[in-house]
Formats: sequence, structure tokens, C-alpha cells
Amino acid sequence: MTLDEIAARGSRTLGGGIRPPAARELQPTRGVTFRAVVAALLITAAIVCINPYTAFIKDVWNVGDGGMLQGPIQVAFLFLVLNTVLLRFAPKRAFSRSELLVIYGILIIALATVYGSQTALVSFIPYPQYMATAENGWASLILPRVPSWLAVSDARVVPWFWEGLPEGQPLPWGAWLVPLLAVSSFYFALMVATYCLGGLVSRDWMERQRLAFPMAEVPLVLVGGDARPSLHSRLWRNKAFLIGLAIPAVINLTQWLNGIFPSLPYLNMAALDSPGAHYFAGMGLPWSVLADLRARLLWRIIGVACLAPAEVSLSLWLFHILFRGQMLVWASFGVVADSASASGFDPHVFTGFMEAGGFVVLSAIILYQSRQGFAAAWRGLCGLRAPQTDDPYAPLSGRGSLLGFIAANAFMLWWLIAAGGSWWYFAGVLVFVYIYALGAARLIAAGGVLFLSPDISLMDLGVRTVGGATIGARSLTIDTYAQSMFLDEAYSMNQPMTHMLTSFRVLRASRTSARYFALAAAAGVVVMLGVGLPALLEWAHRGGAIRLNSWYFGEQAHGAFGQLDTALRNPVPASNILRLAVLLGAAVMLGLTYMHMHFLWWPLSPIGFVIASSEITNRVIWANFLIGWLANTIIRRAGGFRLYLQVRPAFVGLVLGDILTRLVLLLLGLLFTAQVSGG
Repeated sequence: MTLDEIAARGSRTLGGGIRPPAARELQPTRGVTFRAVVAALLITAAIVCINPYTAFIKDVWNVGDGGMLQGPIQVAFLFLVLNTVLLRFAPKRAFSRSELLVIYGILIIALATVYGSQTALVSFIPYPQYMATAENGWASLILPRVPSWLAVSDARVVPWFWEGLPEGQPLPWGAWLVPLLAVSSFYFALMVATYCLGGLVSRDWMERQRLAFPMAEVPLVLVGGDARPSLHSRLWRNKAFLIGLAIPAVINLTQWLNGIFPSLPYLNMAALDSPGAHYFAGMGLPWSVLADLRARLLWRIIGVACLAPAEVSLSLWLFHILFRGQMLVWASFGVVADSASASGFDPHVFTGFMEAGGFVVLSAIILYQSRQGFAAAWRGLCGLRAPQTDDPYAPLSGRGSLLGFIAANAFMLWWLIAAGGSWWYFAGVLVFVYIYALGAARLIAAGGVLFLSPDISLMDLGVRTVGGATIGARSLTIDTYAQSMFLDEAYSMNQPMTHMLTSFRVLRASRTSARYFALAAAAGVVVMLGVGLPALLEWAHRGGAIRLNSWYFGEQAHGAFGQLDTALRNPVPASNILRLAVLLGAAVMLGLTYMHMHFLWWPLSPIGFVIASSEITNRVIWANFLIGWLANTIIRRAGGFRLYLQVRPAFVGLVLGDILTRLVLLLLGLLFTAQVSGG
């Protein structure tokens, strides 16, 4: 049965299951209030000031990363506590449901990459200057290719960042001003571009395709449906929700108590982390290739997996199992990863490039499905009458979104060319950034994939398909900065576009007009940059960045510039085998999508294919989504959709129980001086 044959009673979407016919949208009853915006900006400023201390110095709390940030969820809970008090003593001052969701929407956009890109924005600027020695020759190999406005102007103050300020010496703000303004301008343009791209597809995804948006359901359920939410809402009296909330809360609490009283028993979740190392380490081929199999269980991912459509959950774990089977087959012939075999062929890298081809097809299909929105935006930009009516929930008008997207990308391309890059190469890089951003946003919007990060970086993809010599030494140098500081977060773990789409979904669900929300979100990003980067510099200079978290302040830059050093000394030629892998992955994705879109009996969504081999999928996705799929399937078969709706609050409880108890344990840890991991 095709889509046309079932259009009258609903149709199938890519990753969204069976969608019902579109319902008529209600007009918004509320707007973005000045009080909500001010509160969100003040909270943003406070969080970006304390996050470096709590995350990188004490390691007791961080704002979070991935598709759902724990910080904004915890802030929403604290507002519920505040509202409970205000409703008792000053009810007119209590925040409305719309205001709380507006605050949440601004926070997730402003804080999207605070635990990722923000450290790279600062640490990558002085790293090559600090690490240049006579032995590595970076003074002649790398530094001449770095534009002056992307480096600390006074090389004498560079060691102060890494080793700490000399006693009585003020922080050298003047030496940092120009590079901070340079990186902030690029980052802001990237956020504008992704916001506008999200605005162009958001209405189609929410109104016509009816994607699940599990990430948006959690704050919506937490805030509830009352006009002025509080802890007296029905949610906190729902037995299923309380049971789900109690499971991670009890386990997290017993783990914390064990840190104070070691004799107390507790469930050690980390013991289940590496089944491959327990059962396959030390074996010979082919079984030894399963030694890196991991299965870290996280309650918030299990909860979101239960909320996702079953066909998506099935896809996300089954494709990883198929990938493992593929590695076993290769290993049985003596071909293993890391080019350890005599042939020099790496099946893991080959699979990663196949998935890159799958992302291209996935994004092309997404753009085709949303073509009406792009066409209407283009007609609006050209001054023609758009056939669609104005959407009161749109984050920007179609004309404004398209114009903003074009302007932001023009600025970024100019920035990269001014830095010395090749226009054609970086135009291709930006195109692939948006290809991945669309695909990743679809994975999160349809399936609730909290964490995803491909093992093949944009630089690897460009070098192995185009060739290092063709790209050029200057472009490779600028690429190291651009991808590590900006584009990796749009391409990798912290997806700004997914948080933007979640905020759009939250506004639509709360019937809040999106007018002025774009300005409020932009102000949040400006506060994050204008307050957060100086605060991070201040914390780093106090004791030296080398004493902070080693991955964010050192290892990340070491890996990126080490890769650049190798690429400049020994340019890697293009690989026809990996070019073939991209084409083969595109063909596989086309076939999977055809089966999914044209046959209702086909049980598998194709979106799991594009992240099957990722290390993030191995660590935290496949096992949790297997559990979520099993729970979802058993409940539906035992009691049907009615039982699933009754149990559904428990799944939200698993997510909130994991996130909210970390806030409670942080407060307990401050009171009783017992450290709890920042999680």
C-alpha cells in the first residue's frame, strides 16, 4: 500500500510512524512576556558564570549536553517550587504556563553548547602558540597560516591561560578582545543560520508530518496543563509517574549514600557498562572484535526510548546489531578495524563513510518532504503571494527565515575566506553541516536520540574524498579551528538545531505566539557569549586551564592540531574505496526509505542506519533503546494503546527522576560535603 492509498486515513512519515490527518490549529492565546525574557536572560548569565566552576573544577554539576539539557529541566522544576510558594502568598505574581515554557525555550537555545563549544571557543585560540616548540616546528608549520585576528595578540600572556596568572597580575583582556569577537561573530552567525533552517522545516514536521518530539514532551509534562503550574498539579499525584520517578531517584540516592557510608549496598550501574570486555576480551578472531561492545544504562535514555515510536526504537538497536554482525564477518576473513589487517582496509571506517552517504539521502528526503515550506518562503522573498496562511506559531516568517539563512551563511563564508580558506571547500563544508544537522534533528525529533556523534569527522570526510593536497594547507588549518570551535557542535554531540526545534514545539503546544521569540533567543545567545566566554577565561586564568577538565582543556585541542600536523606533513590522498562507500551508503538508504514509505508491513525505520557504527550508539544508545522497545512492545501487546497511555507517565518519570535527583544530590552534597558526579 502506497502513501496515496492511505492518505485519507493517515500516512507514514520518515521516522514518525503513522501520522493522523492534520488537525486545525488553534490561534495563540498568549505571547512572549517581558518578564519571562528577563528571567531567562538572568538565569543564562548565572549558569554560564557558575558552569565552569561546577563542571570543570569541582565536577559536581554541568548544564548538560546532547538532545536534552539537564540544566533547563532543573530550572523549570525550581520555578514550579517558586510558583507553589507564590500561589500561596502572592498569586498574581506567579508565572504562567506559557512563561515557564518560554523561559525553557530560551534556555535550551542559549545553553545548547555551553558544555561543548564554549570551551573550544576559548582553548583553541592559544593552544598552537603555547605548544609550538623547536621540536614540532609549529612556529613555521602552523602559526604562519593562522590569521592574526584569531590568535592572542601578545604571545607573552599565552602561558598565563594554561598555567595561571602571576600573582598580582590582572587578566590581559586587551590581548583576548579581537579573537573573542572574531569567534563570537562566527558562532552567532551559525546559530542564526540553524535557527532559520529549523524555522523553515518546523511547521511541516509538527503540523503535517506530526513527529513525536519526545524531547519536548518531558518539559510539557513537567510544567503540566494548569494556567499557573505548581507542585500541586495532577502530575505529582499520578501513581505511574511517581513509580517511574522513584526508580532512578532511589538508585541515585543509594549511590550517593554509599559515598558517605561505604558499607551500604547499592546497584552499581557501571558494572553493566562493558559486557564485551567481560565475555570477548582475550578471545581470538573473529570474537575479539566484540571486546569493545558497551551497554551503559541511563534512565533518561530508557524513558525517552519508551516515548519514541516502536519502529524507531527497533531501528536504533537493530542496525547496531547488524553492524556488529558485519564486523564479525569481516573479522572471520582476518579483516579488522584500525587497518590492522594486511590489506590495510578498515571496515569500520568504510561503514562510517557509508553512513555519511546515508545522511545525504536522508537530508535530501527531508528537504523534499518540506519543499512546500521552502517554496512558500522563496515566493515571499521574491514578493509573490504565498499560498500558505501565516503561522502564528512560526519562529520567523518564511521570508525572514530564508533571508536570515542566506545572510548568515554569506557572513560565515566571508569569515572563512578572510581567514585564508578556499571558498569552494568551505561552501561544501557548510552544505554538509546542514545535511547532518537536518538528519540529526530528524533523529532527535522523531526518535528521541539524546546523544549522537558520528565517528567520521567533517575533516576526515573532506580529506578522504577530495584529498589533502587539493584542499590546501591554509584551508586545512582554518578548518581545524572552524570545525573544532563551531561546526563540530552543529555536526556532532550538542545539536543547536534540535534544541531550537524543541523550543518551537513547546511554544506551539502551549499556544504561545512566537512573535518576538527570535529576538529573545538571539539575546540569550548574546548573553551566553558576552558573559560566558569572559567568565570561562576568568576561571581558567585563576589556576591555569591545564588543571581543569583534561578533555575540554587540552586533549580535544591536542587531537585536532595533531591531526592537522599529520595532514600538513603528509597530505592524505583521496580514496576511491571511501568514495564508493559514500555512494553505496546512499543507495542503501534509498532502498530502506523506499521500503519504509511504500509498505506498511515493513517494520523498520531507516534512520538507525546512519548512526549504526557510532561509538555513541555503542556506548549509550543501542542497549537503552532495546530496553525501551521491549517495554513499549510488551505493554502494547498486553493491554493495547489504552494501557500504554496509562503507563506513559512512568516513562516521563524515569527521565525526570534521573535529572531532578541530580539537582537534589548536588544540594545534599554541598550540605554534607559529599561529592556527586556531575552526570
